[in-house]
Amino acid sequence: MTRTLAVVAVLAAAGTARADDHSYRLAIGATDAVAGTVFVVGVELGDTAATLPLMLAGGAIATVVPPTLHGLHDNWGRLGISLAAHLALPPAGLAIGLRVGTARGLRHIFDDGLVGLVIGHLAASALDVAMAYRDGDPNAPRTIGLGGAF
Repeated sequence: MTRTLAVVAVLAAAGTARADDHSYRLAIGATDAVAGTVFVVGVELGDTAATLPLMLAGGAIATVVPPTLHGLHDNWGRLGISLAAHLALPPAGLAIGLRVGTARGLRHIFDDGLVGLVIGHLAASALDVAMAYRDGDPNAPRTIGLGGAF
C-alpha cells in the first residue's frame, strides 16, 4: 500500500507541470515521473537482481537530469540549487523516515524510510518545477512559495 501511494504521489506531482512558450516545466515534470516510476518499479520487484539497478537508475535520473535541463536553458544558478536540492532533500527525508520507522518498530523501517525518501524527492521536484518558468530574463530573482496543511 505504501509503495502504491509513493507511485501516485510521484505521478501526481509531475502532472502539475504545464507546457507553455516560456517554460520547460513539462520536461522537468516528465523527467521526475520517469525517475520516480523506475525507482518504484525497482522497489516493487522485491528482492530480485533488477531491484537495486532500477532503484539506482531512478535515483540517478532524478538527480542528474533536472539540473541538466536548467543548465541547458542557461539557468546556472538554478542548476546549482536543483543539484543541491536533489542531493540533500531525498537523503534527509530517508533519514527522517528511518528514524520514524525505528521508533514505530522494526517492521516499519523500510516503508517509513521509503516514504521519507519519496517526500524528499517530491520537495526537490516541486522546487525544480517552480524554478523552470522563463519570464524573459533567466537571471531574474525568483520567489517560490510552498504551502500545506498537516
